[in-house]
Parts: sequence; C-alpha cells; structure tokens
Amino acid sequence: MKKININTGTLLLSIPLIDDERFDKTIIIITESSKEEKIGFIINKKTNLKVIDLVKKIKIKSITTNYGGPVCAENLFYFHKNKSIEKSKKINNKLYFGGNFNQIIEYLNCKLIKSNEIFFCLGYCGWGNGQLEDEIKEKSWIVLNEQIDFISNVIDWKKKMIAFDEKYKPWVNSNRNFHLN
Repeated sequence: MKKININTGTLLLSIPLIDDERFDKTIIIITESSKEEKIGFIINKKTNLKVIDLVKKIKIKSITTNYGGPVCAENLFYFHKNKSIEKSKKINNKLYFGGNFNQIIEYLNCKLIKSNEIFFCLGYCGWGNGQLEDEIKEKSWIVLNEQIDFISNVIDWKKKMIAFDEKYKPWVNSNRNFHLN
C-alpha cells in the first residue's frame, strides 16, 4: 500500500456519511504532524458567534467564528495571512497559524489585518499515534496535498468531493438518515 504523507498544510475531506457525525461533510487542515500526534482544524463549519462577543478588545463586529473541532471547543484559535505576527507558525506560503494574540488584536483594530485575512475557530481535532493513519486506511478521510485559501473564500465540501472524484456526486447530497430520503 502507498505510504500516506500527512504534513503541516495537508487537507482531509471526510467521506460522505462518515461514521462520526461530528465530522460529517468537513474539510480539515493539519497544523501539526508528528509521529505521536496529528492536530487539525475544521475549516468549513461556521458558528453563530461573533469574535467580538468572545474578545471585547477586538472592535470589528463582522468577524465570525468557525467550529474547529470537538477538542477544547471553548478555546479560540486563529489563522491569518500576516507573516509579521510574532510567534506564528507558517502553514504554507500564504497561511500562518496562531502567534502573538495582543498583536493580532492591535493589527485588527488598526486595520493592518482585514476581516478577510483572518479566520477564527473554536476547538480543534486531534489524533494520537497512528489513529489518523488508521482512519485513512479505513477510508474515512481523503487526503489532499494542495493549498486552498479558506480565509478569504468559503470552501464547499461538496464541490471539493466531486472535483476529487466524480463517483461521489450521488453521495454529496445524501441525508445521513436514509429514512428521510
């Protein structure tokens, strides 16, 4: 079997009707990949919460949060496009993760970072040693090694699935509860 490379920046697409409903129709970006663990964030699930409701110091009212995953769902994480943020982790040439939060607040309030240049999420996804690899072998996830701009653009899971393989076309609109079809 071909070795699967899961690196920082790798994307995971959940297969249609994945067993774990928390990951139904999700796209995840991996931010940490070591032998011991893999960490990633769901990038296509919005919440109704505004960042200003969670962080009063941020003055921009239009920035929403996203559901990043079931682990530590009360914690706020962020991706951005500004390489000058101290202590941020480079994911790819145009995407950074985390960094100095006070600097993020200042840059947002001074409009050095625009609302379409930052992505906030609550919670993350985590896998222990070999767990994600096993899930991939079981065909719960499709691995993509491509760069996408999920900060400025809404990424549609259905379109990504069909673009990956047309065989998923009949499945992308299926209801989890077949009794409702």
